Amino acid sequence: MALDVLVVGGGLMGASAAWRLSARGHRVTVLERFGPGHDRGSSHGTSRIFRLAYAEPSYTELALRALPLWRRLEEESGRAVLTLTGAVDHGPPEVLERLAEVLARAGRPGREQDGRLPLPQPGE
Repeated sequence: MALDVLVVGGGLMGASAAWRLSARGHRVTVLERFGPGHDRGSSHGTSRIFRLAYAEPSYTELALRALPLWRRLEEESGRAVLTLTGAVDHGPPEVLERLAEVLARAGRPGREQDGRLPLPQPGE
């Protein structure tokens, strides 16, 4: 079998590299110990997180650029891999102000919750 690129490891980075190299016309083979989408990596299953709230604007910009690629991956693979659910950030006021500033600048303003959030009670 002829190939242009051999990627060792099919985790997040390896699979992403292989996907984009293949899209550019390279013949790619991925060597992975476990099956696709396995549960033994650091970013598997429901523990994976996709966030936009970063104090460093370049991370927010990268996440915004990545979102359409996640959707494209879902289309091409026929598998749902990302469910957006929202998030709650907490911390010192200056950190939250910075997150709000970065999100607003990116056109994705958050919402400030003043006071206590109602939590579900047992049996609800």
